[in-house]
Amino acid sequence: MYRLTPTDKRNITLAEKASKCGDGETALKYHLKVAENGNVSAMVECACIYFEGRKGVEKNVDKALEWFKKAAQLGSSAALNNIGYIYGTMGNNKAAISWYEKAANLGDAVAMLNLSNIYRVEYPNINLAQKWLKKAESLTDTFSIRKVAEYYFLEDVVYNHVDKAIKLYKKAIHLGDIEAYKELADVFFEIDDFKNAHDTYRDGANAGNVECMVNLGMMLIYAPNCFEPAQYWLSKAIAYGDTEAIRYLGELYAEYEIYPKALRFYRKAVLNGIRDAVKDLEDIKKLIKRKKPDYKLKVREV
Repeated sequence: MYRLTPTDKRNITLAEKASKCGDGETALKYHLKVAENGNVSAMVECACIYFEGRKGVEKNVDKALEWFKKAAQLGSSAALNNIGYIYGTMGNNKAAISWYEKAANLGDAVAMLNLSNIYRVEYPNINLAQKWLKKAESLTDTFSIRKVAEYYFLEDVVYNHVDKAIKLYKKAIHLGDIEAYKELADVFFEIDDFKNAHDTYRDGANAGNVECMVNLGMMLIYAPNCFEPAQYWLSKAIAYGDTEAIRYLGELYAEYEIYPKALRFYRKAVLNGIRDAVKDLEDIKKLIKRKKPDYKLKVREV
């Protein structure tokens, strides 16, 4: 059985950091090192980078299929599903169905939903479409529940079933899946239910979901009299290693005219590869220049 070595763990961390910064070339470099040692997840990541043609990497469907098939041979249902998806994009629906079915037979909810779609759109067969949708709905693991909830919310054919999506996300939360907090809050945000979005992000943040911490902090930046809770949650997210929160903390300080700290955190964000922070840094420098006469006084007041 394959086990991650310390070197593999370090390479995965470097790959994930590069991915967060949008550097596909570096992410691929480190994922390849781990994939070549037999790690299935790294194989899938390499395939995804090749298929998407992320920054610095030319799109290469053949290499994507090569790595997906290697992962599929080692039992990855995600790889089986993704092979089906690639064949579907090529217009080879017969092959797509074959690969989707292999993944679905391993209990992959995404493959079941893809089969439901293909029988609804490409090969109209309402019975088979409903069969696979019902099978996906019957899965009890929280990842599958979240995927079915996402399907109900995003798919045009069932777009009005927002209540069903919300119910499923709440079920996943009840079963202990903290990732569901963020996804449920995003749904509330999309339908302009900002109170429930705020409350769900808060509950997720309290449960330890770092993305909820960041999103809650972002929501609070421009809310009246919410400096301290925004600062608290963004700082906590940073402590958990979220680099995007560094930029948002700079944005918070800028909003409250605490310019020296805004400058400091925008610089940190740039050093961490957050591209959007580059313009923020230039803007805050110009702002400080315009306010230079009373700048030192303001620094001492903070």
